[in-house]
Amino acid sequence: MSNKNKHPSNFASLSSSNKTPQTQKSLTIAQYSGPLPDPHSLAEYEKLLPGTAKKIIDMAVEQTSHRQVMESKQMDLNTQFQYKLINNFRMGQIFAFTFSILSLLCSTFLIAWGKHIVIGSILGGVTILGVVGAFLYHSSKNIK
Repeated sequence: MSNKNKHPSNFASLSSSNKTPQTQKSLTIAQYSGPLPDPHSLAEYEKLLPGTAKKIIDMAVEQTSHRQVMESKQMDLNTQFQYKLINNFRMGQIFAFTFSILSLLCSTFLIAWGKHIVIGSILGGVTILGVVGAFLYHSSKNIK
């Protein structure tokens, strides 16, 4: 017999003599998130200490309602803060407008009186440049 014929017969005898049952293993991973444990763990807690599952569920309900109250309060505070910001901005606009009108009236009076033409012109020019500069600054800030 040649060498080529011996190898297949040896292989066939090995494969027929090693018929052992094969086992299969599997791994299951479960992930739960939230205020409550998974149902299996909750049942295990209940088995160890009766009444624990109800306490855990009551705690989760209490925590949820507390969180909702706190979020509501935070929303109220944010709303109040926004109103204060808007009111401060409006007051700033009103004061700036009042200052600009008074400044222009003073510069007009100084020029019309005739004795302080240069001072009146400077006051009026600075006022107009300030208003135009503030407008352009806020316009460019809003574009960005």
